[in-house]
Amino acid sequence: MNFTYSEEQNLLRDSVRKWVQDTYVFERRRRQLREHGGFDPANWAQMAELGWLALPFAEEDGGFGGSLLDVTVLLEEFGKGLVVEPYLATVVLAGGAIARAGSAAQRAALLPGIIDGSRQAALAFTEAGSRYALHDVATRAVRDGDGWKLDGAKIAVLNGDAADTLVVVARTAGTQRDADGLSLFVVDAGAAGITRRPWRAFDGFR
Repeated sequence: MNFTYSEEQNLLRDSVRKWVQDTYVFERRRRQLREHGGFDPANWAQMAELGWLALPFAEEDGGFGGSLLDVTVLLEEFGKGLVVEPYLATVVLAGGAIARAGSAAQRAALLPGIIDGSRQAALAFTEAGSRYALHDVATRAVRDGDGWKLDGAKIAVLNGDAADTLVVVARTAGTQRDADGLSLFVVDAGAAGITRRPWRAFDGFR
């Protein structure tokens, strides 16, 4: 693969680098981790204004049609500043799953909110004991009238405590470790029956 940056990508890198340098004073970052659900809503709104939340989405979905390398440029600069805003969780993981697997109606309903910063999302796929086997899924989904009923537990869900929308991997066929039989479900994070336990609740424990 060619990882030589284009002129546009160099401009993106420079603008993100300047934003990180101006915004991410370390003490301010530490304060953000303790407040507002672990990140600064003002920073998130500014990312939306700068078009960074729209970067990887197709133009027909309201995005800029950016490439994986464009996103890599942005995330590399975020990493240098230890940026805590949930870009990976909301835009890349959950947003990417919706963009690739969602219907036209789902994309139209969900992606604009991610792009303008008004919707927080999370991809819930990891389960206890699954380690790196992403097909090891015990959470099941069964038909319930016109919808589905999900039963299971996920762990280490990035941005799960702040998300409005969860994209949940659940099994609709097969046994726990089958590679086939998995589906994605868009779930309102405030729906009845969902329990969320923030990892921050365990600060101070070994």
